[in-house]
Amino acid sequence: MNDKPVGIIGDIILDRILSIDHFPRKGSEAFVTGGSERLGGSACNTARMIRKLGITPLLVACYADDEAGRQISERLNRHGLDRTYIKENGQKSGVIYILVTPDSERTMITSRSDNPIPLEASVYDALLERISWLHVSGYTLTEQSQKAIVHKVLEKANQMNITVSLDPGTGTVLNYASDLLQILPRVDYFLPNEEEYEILNKNTEFDKIIKRSGNPLIIKRGQKGARIRFSQSVKDIEPGRKVSVTDTTGAGDAFNAGFIARMVKSRDPETACSEANEAAGKWIESSAGL
Repeated sequence: MNDKPVGIIGDIILDRILSIDHFPRKGSEAFVTGGSERLGGSACNTARMIRKLGITPLLVACYADDEAGRQISERLNRHGLDRTYIKENGQKSGVIYILVTPDSERTMITSRSDNPIPLEASVYDALLERISWLHVSGYTLTEQSQKAIVHKVLEKANQMNITVSLDPGTGTVLNYASDLLQILPRVDYFLPNEEEYEILNKNTEFDKIIKRSGNPLIIKRGQKGARIRFSQSVKDIEPGRKVSVTDTTGAGDAFNAGFIARMVKSRDPETACSEANEAAGKWIESSAGL
């Protein structure tokens, strides 16, 4: 068993969730039926769930000294996350407004942080010395300075034989596919959801990169569980139980955590996907995302 911490690079965001009676047409209105705030961001969600699963996460991210940042800081303390590589920096913290309709569909309106991750190479050099697995949020590829530091970090991680996983994020797949394809050869475990996979699979270069890597591709399929695409076969891993779905925000991030937490112990993708399904289910069942 490997008991080293897991490094996670990506943003911390304050989620402001609004439940609405329906999604309005342009120029019309909808009514709010409930609301809440919680700590969010794909990387942060994964870090929180990994900690619940008994693995120490080392999250690399930034927040600003503003109203949202102060709420983020308080919640970081509440969740007990290691803050060694979490920096107070920049002028604006990230906030996502999440509109949730009665059928549990989510629409997100994002106000990105002006400095989501540290740009100092020394931060990442120190991190890599402590970990054996590095997980990266694809949202780090959406800005040039972030993308440049992530490329350098992954290059060094490969040299140090640190396993790398990446969750692309739908926005990155839709708007930064070429940047994603450029970085994929440095990734050991790619974790798209089904929609992201279908978009990327239309690109012949994507298929070549995945086959060349020799590693299984892990596709998150929501209530249908997960699909593992090996080089010569496909294996579907169904959830072990049904869960009541009210809000799936962060479920894919929790899946990432469950997958990584098992893989650092056993390196068995099928067992890891089963435990990832369970982690996502637990996240969904908790109104506060655990």
